[in-house]
Amino acid sequence: MNFFQARLVHVLMVVFGSVLVGMGVLVLNMVVLVGRVRVGMRHVAVLVFVRVWRVVGVLFAHCCFLL
Repeated sequence: MNFFQARLVHVLMVVFGSVLVGMGVLVLNMVVLVGRVRVGMRHVAVLVFVRVWRVVGVLFAHCCFLL
């Protein structure tokens, strides 16, 4: 496995890790909204998804660079 493939695998792991965290926060947000405890959790979900989109942008840049 050369250096670029190793970096691509690393980027994919970061993306999938961020997506899983984002999905967990989204589910927590839905539970909080259903329970009517607090609505302020949605801001945390937005911050996590902004992070995910930045990482996905980096992934697309790497894919275009490698092609």
